[in-house]
Amino acid sequence: MCLNLLSALSTSYMVETADKNSRGWQNGILYVCKSVGLLVPAIATMAGLNWRQTGTLCCVLSLVPIPSLLLLPDSPRWLMTRGRNTDVQKSLKYFRGDNCEIESEYSSIAAQAVMEGPGNICHQTSMLFRAPTRHTMGLLLMMMLIIYFGGSQLVITYLVPILQLTKTSIDPYQISILCFMSRILSAILFVCLTHRLKRKPLIIAGFISTSLSYGMIGLYFILERFEVSGISWMPIAAILIILFSDGCAFPGYHTMEGELLPLSCRTTGILALKCAGGISGVVNNMTYEEMIVALGKDATFLFYGALGAICPFVVMFRFQETHGVALEKLTNNTGQERRTDP
Repeated sequence: MCLNLLSALSTSYMVETADKNSRGWQNGILYVCKSVGLLVPAIATMAGLNWRQTGTLCCVLSLVPIPSLLLLPDSPRWLMTRGRNTDVQKSLKYFRGDNCEIESEYSSIAAQAVMEGPGNICHQTSMLFRAPTRHTMGLLLMMMLIIYFGGSQLVITYLVPILQLTKTSIDPYQISILCFMSRILSAILFVCLTHRLKRKPLIIAGFISTSLSYGMIGLYFILERFEVSGISWMPIAAILIILFSDGCAFPGYHTMEGELLPLSCRTTGILALKCAGGISGVVNNMTYEEMIVALGKDATFLFYGALGAICPFVVMFRFQETHGVALEKLTNNTGQERRTDP
């Protein structure tokens, strides 16, 4: 729950403080740091540390960013919902630089804050159920459930057991480090490309690759039943592609989550999405082994691939492109300007 809260707050803060041209790569850097954090326990285990030593190491590393958080100003958009107009200008100058013109952005933020109302928790919750926000929230919620039930989260959680199912001769723990390194490299690639490419093509390509890779794992288990030789590379290649695609798609997708939700309910909406994704991930983790027994290894991974194939079509046809567009000018996914109900 704490991780979901931190993830929601960090996404909201990143989206609200970055300018329209840097939201993508800044969130990509955040994703690189998260991926490195996932790699630390694997490296610690390979280095011979026990679980107590590994836990202590992770605890110490998590304390490092805290002092820097005390030096950062609040989001200018959050400050505007609290009526702290002077602090809004100070925050904008901090993030944009003293020499940048901030009056037009300040005016846009003020206009949106007046249109959408106060930022208290009750108003934020009610805004989630108003048109057109509820439509956007419904699509994002459906996507989150699919991603955590049939996306890369399964591979991250069950990476070693999945590799053990394939009976590969390579040490699964060594492969896990290689897989997470591919995730870090792909996130760095996203940071480099997001300046030049729009958000949706990277997200769609990542989701398609993930879906096809799950299908490749399912095909491997089908061929294994027929004792086909020379296919031991297939599951390893598929897992590498899944985690590489994760690094290319997810930074942009999580940025888009914050961009598509209005200012007045952004943090509450993202927190609700993270909690729903967490619940979906727990359900997936609890049912994974039962599905292997009930459906078989091949059918289970083919099911995950088919489920994940829904995501690229939703992004392609139901979400608008957000790259290079100011938050206050974004429209909802029906093409209408954001507004509150009268």
